[in-house]
Amino acid sequence: ARFLGALELSGDGGSAESVRTLVTLLKDKSPLVRSGAVTTLGAIGRPEFAQHLIPMAVDPQEDLIVRSDAIVTLARLKNPEAVPPLLDLLKGEPEMALRRDAAKALVAFGRRRESLDGLMGALEVRDPAVAYRSHLSLQELTGAMDVGRSKAEWKAYLDQNP
Repeated sequence: ARFLGALELSGDGGSAESVRTLVTLLKDKSPLVRSGAVTTLGAIGRPEFAQHLIPMAVDPQEDLIVRSDAIVTLARLKNPEAVPPLLDLLKGEPEMALRRDAAKALVAFGRRRESLDGLMGALEVRDPAVAYRSHLSLQELTGAMDVGRSKAEWKAYLDQNP
């Protein structure tokens, strides 16, 4: 019931009361409720909601699904304050699925040098899915579809196409 109530709150345009309720639900004991609140805040879409979601995205004690939803929602909100934490996740998060989410989320923030550098670094990660997602994100950010998958190839391309 709390989860469905969170989803219904997105239909009111994000009134102050509903936002307060959603922020409270971010601390609910149920990961399903927290996930619903995260997603609903994303549907409302105010960039300032990132202040509530960044801590959830980077908290290793948080449920994996909630963390993933927070990362996806940060991309939707496009608050540039989310870029450094997303880069930290891309670089050092032990859970590879979250690293892939971070690599994909960085595309939403446009072609930023720190994002390009972080994505190039992730090309050397042992997990092939993280490396491939980072390559795809570099392609999306640059439009360069003919660059190989190595860090050296991307560095050479970006040096010539800043």
